[in-house]
Amino acid sequence: MDQSGMKLQLSSPRFSPRSQTKLCLPGRQGTLLTLSLITLTQSFLSTSPFAYLTPPLSTLPTSPLSFIRDWIAVIRMHMQYTTEQTAASRHRNIQDAQKRRLYRRAHGLEDVDKEGVGQGIDVRGLVEWDDGLTRGGISFVCL
Repeated sequence: MDQSGMKLQLSSPRFSPRSQTKLCLPGRQGTLLTLSLITLTQSFLSTSPFAYLTPPLSTLPTSPLSFIRDWIAVIRMHMQYTTEQTAASRHRNIQDAQKRRLYRRAHGLEDVDKEGVGQGIDVRGLVEWDDGLTRGGISFVCL
């Protein structure tokens, strides 16, 4: 109650916290969206090897469809490049693990006949440099 003896109705729609939140969120979402797009664009332009291919911003008002089409083409090239780099890195890591396992088996640091958990990746015949040391056991021929 206030001084005049009347109850204040804080639950009326006019003073509801929800109504204030609904009025404020679109502006905040627009600001956050704008900031995130600027950050994403600047990050892309500073890290992509194809940044020089992006269309200038001055072409947006005159031909927005070609601007968007060119941006999408540059993003696709960047994604293809990133995919190729990731695949090459994974291939190098797998080859490195295979070489380490072949070394361990060839030098008796790992049981050749043991199969199952804890033996790492299978290296039998997966690479062209596999000399057969992992197929069924190690046999050394002394000349």
